[in-house]
Amino acid sequence: MNLIKRLAPKTLFVRWLLLLVTPVVLLQVVVTLVFYERHWDTVTRRLALGVAGEISMLIEIKDHFDDPLQRERMMALAQGELRLSARFEEGEKLDVSRVRRPFYSILDTMLARALEERLGLPYRIDTARGDGWVEIAVQLEDGVLWVLANEKRLFSATTYIFLIW
Repeated sequence: MNLIKRLAPKTLFVRWLLLLVTPVVLLQVVVTLVFYERHWDTVTRRLALGVAGEISMLIEIKDHFDDPLQRERMMALAQGELRLSARFEEGEKLDVSRVRRPFYSILDTMLARALEERLGLPYRIDTARGDGWVEIAVQLEDGVLWVLANEKRLFSATTYIFLIW
């Protein structure tokens, strides 16, 4: 009780100022956090859905080409036009014990949701490579599709820019 008396403001003006300013500051902090978290979730989800849709398109196109040369041409087009580095390993199997891993970041969570929504196939993602790329492996019936996507395609820095602003 003695500590509260020492820390409490002595004058009526300071008490009034604290009663007026403290709720406004707290409300501003809460609203800012909610807004930016929501913004970051929305932007990251849309970016992840875009990449997952492009991977889905690669799978659909791959199924239409039986010739390995045509598949290679399609993968080269993906790299040039979609900015995705993709390769198909026929007959390969994903290690089932490593198909899912714990998701620690919002990027992991959003990308996992987008892949499940768009593909519905077993997959493995690696967002912690450290080289600016995200590796996505998708198990198909006849092999594994390996895709490297630039982290910048999945992550937006606008939240940090807004926060600094």
